Amino acid sequence: MLARIEAKAEAWSRRVAMLGVTGFVAVALVTIIDVFMRWLFNSPVDGLEEMNRLVVAVAIACFFPLAIAERHHIAITFLGSALGRISSAWLRALACRLAFTSNGFRIELSEDGALSGGGGGGGGGGGG
Repeated sequence: MLARIEAKAEAWSRRVAMLGVTGFVAVALVTIIDVFMRWLFNSPVDGLEEMNRLVVAVAIACFFPLAIAERHHIAITFLGSALGRISSAWLRALACRLAFTSNGFRIELSEDGALSGGGGGGGGGGGG
């Protein structure tokens, strides 16, 4: 039963990842259209940069379920590879410690209400 659920989750995550691919293709096409409009009509697509930022962020997030379903993780190891095996192990340990600390800090802020917008803090924008 668990294998069947896992297979369905992986199939679903592949569909979600295809949405991410579609998002990247859309960004590429709209960018090409923007370049031609600038060249031919001297009129760029308004708001393209903001739209691209949003679409790229969502497209990247679409790949996370597939990475989790296939039990992959993301690691950038070029620095560790260049420095050697022992340095690489120390860098991995440091990265794990930083990830653990930042998650704990985020949980602490969440409990204090700092992340939910419930606190007094600044940055609200509006007002009188």
